[in-house]
Amino acid sequence: MTDTLQIVISSKGSSVGLDTITSKLKSEAEIVDAGSASSRNIDPGSIMVWVQVASGVLGAVATAMPIVEKIIKVIRGNGVSGATIKLPNGAEVSVDNASTKEIERLILAAKQPNQSDR
Repeated sequence: MTDTLQIVISSKGSSVGLDTITSKLKSEAEIVDAGSASSRNIDPGSIMVWVQVASGVLGAVATAMPIVEKIIKVIRGNGVSGATIKLPNGAEVSVDNASTKEIERLILAAKQPNQSDR
């Protein structure tokens, strides 16, 4: 079983190819797989990259933080701007401005049950 994160990137935010970004993400030990979406379920000016991690990894701050920070490092390291990471529950963080505290808040929010689930 895996958990999937989405990275939404403005097509104007990067001159780096998606193959470069997904290859670098796949090289991280904690990442099971990564790729770009074949269909655009978002606005036409954006592209989506999906990242799969082992199931349960996103459930604890201690295991999720290093993975999210590595993803941010890959994105920033390739000169991408305007990207957003979206966790399976819909919590989002802007990669451009993400601080450690914001990443922690994102992960903790992902652990909270949806209000609609109650």
